[in-house]
Amino acid sequence: MLNRPFWRRALAVGFGLLALWNAGPAQAEQCPAPPQIPTEAQAADAARAAQDRGFLWSLQRDGKTSYLYGTLHVGKLAWAMPGPRVAKALRASQVLAMELDVGDPKVQQQMAALVRADRPSSLSPEAQAQLREAAKALCVDWDTLAPMRPEFQLTTLLMSLARYEDLDASFGSEVALAAMAPYLGLPTRSLETSAEQVAALSAASPAELAEWLQIGIHDMSNDKARRQLRKLSRVWAESDIQQLERYPEWCECVDTPVERAIANRVINQRNVTLAERIDALIRQEGPAFVAVGALHMVGSDGLPTLLKARGFTVMQVF
Repeated sequence: MLNRPFWRRALAVGFGLLALWNAGPAQAEQCPAPPQIPTEAQAADAARAAQDRGFLWSLQRDGKTSYLYGTLHVGKLAWAMPGPRVAKALRASQVLAMELDVGDPKVQQQMAALVRADRPSSLSPEAQAQLREAAKALCVDWDTLAPMRPEFQLTTLLMSLARYEDLDASFGSEVALAAMAPYLGLPTRSLETSAEQVAALSAASPAELAEWLQIGIHDMSNDKARRQLRKLSRVWAESDIQQLERYPEWCECVDTPVERAIANRVINQRNVTLAERIDALIRQEGPAFVAVGALHMVGSDGLPTLLKARGFTVMQVF
């Protein structure tokens, strides 16, 4: 699992995701360098230094133990290798479940088709020009964004900020887990469909879209989005559950009615469905390692709380 073929597969998954979001930066001197496949020595060094990061809970019911892991969708080589407790939980599981099985080419193809614009943009010419300027500033080729719906143009630009913090989707938690699964003999499952996830990430109305875009562009232009990403990645890397629980207080991202509506749709409403499907998956397939974004773990609407209400004994491992 530590050899070059493993990392070739891992980055193939990661580059597949980048192709899906068309997030590759334009090649210029001032642009961040794209990730490279680690050498065997680099992979071995990362494995020797691997630490438990993120957030892990055990889910016990009927004498069997599953695991719930709060992930980060971007990362770095040093974070990609599982620490000892994550590795142990993976080996004890019979199936790996993620929001979407990011290693499945069919899922990538479905997502690519769903994020494409199927009608003329409802954005004003000024807003479209602002998105183009943001892409230029972040070294993202506008021609790769142009076919997308505006929400996903914005999402791609926000994800591209990670490279300026030495983070990349190619080393995100789900990418590493999807690459490891075949080596561990773990079948992979999606907890959502591509259509469901795209619907959750889509604006509810042209008015919401216009305000969402303005908030996103503003947050990118004044470095607020980078500060949020920087802090969230640190909280995740240090497994700082107290700061994770306080995310709504410090993120400055649920201050307006539109931001609260988006957060409710993207996090809270999805959590209800995710908890139901995690429950069903474990009943049908036995002990599972369930990897879902860390922000789905927060508060009374978070997955640990919802799964406890479904009869699991939920205990935080770290």
